[in-house]
Amino acid sequence: MNKIIPDEMNKIMPDAFGKLVSLALGLMICSKKKCNKQKANALADKELSEKYNKFKVEEDKATKLKILGEVYDNTLIYKLNICITKNCKTLVKDVVKMLKSILVILPQHGERAQKLKNIIDHIEIIINTPKLTEKKYKEHIKNINIILKTIN
Repeated sequence: MNKIIPDEMNKIMPDAFGKLVSLALGLMICSKKKCNKQKANALADKELSEKYNKFKVEEDKATKLKILGEVYDNTLIYKLNICITKNCKTLVKDVVKMLKSILVILPQHGERAQKLKNIIDHIEIIINTPKLTEKKYKEHIKNINIILKTIN
């Protein structure tokens, strides 16, 4: 793995993040087209909507992550994420590839780099599992939340 110097990283990062944003927008469009029913069901759930809105405005990182865990521990979100993973698989894989390329740009020493790598690895496991059960999905979400808590 090549070591990237800070000046070089400053030139590469904006392009990498621009590509990531572009992929994320494509994923949002795909999910809207292919998983609109699941999204509508999630939005119609009053308790889930309240938790998500609370997540968006929460400023305390620990509380925000706790709420996010509760949001992702919902069957409707599971169904939405499975739909997106199934119907937008190429875009999801492209997002993971881009995350990996950004991770390579970042300094590789320290706990944060390893935690980010672990998150990406967990996402890859989810997208490459042919039939992801809700129980297995929730285990992965729990692991990702643990990693996110240690990063913050």
